[in-house]
Amino acid sequence: MSKRTMYMGLAGGSVLLGIGVVLSIFLTTPSRLGPVGVTIWFLALCGALTGALTAGILGAKQLVKPTDEPMSRLSNSARQGALLAGWVTVNLALSSLAQLTIRDLLLSLILLALIEVYFNLQ
Repeated sequence: MSKRTMYMGLAGGSVLLGIGVVLSIFLTTPSRLGPVGVTIWFLALCGALTGALTAGILGAKQLVKPTDEPMSRLSNSARQGALLAGWVTVNLALSSLAQLTIRDLLLSLILLALIEVYFNLQ
């Protein structure tokens, strides 16, 4: 699979998920979606954020270190994008349930940092 194909697939999937999330904000309510619909909405949000963050991180890495191997750069960017998107999505879900505290934010940030350090040390 070529590098261009991977980038276009990532961008296309992210845009489609993002459009679905934005349309659902304007066309429906959480009470009409129900528990399963809200869960799917949060998963779609996580997917859209993952694609957008991965593309942003990948673009920044290409500017900073253009000599790195493209597949290594893509896999690292995808991991970091997924971690950040998951963190944002989980915190938004907790916030929507009125269960988010500053302690939760700090603990999840520490967990995020530990995961990233672990993968960087391998």
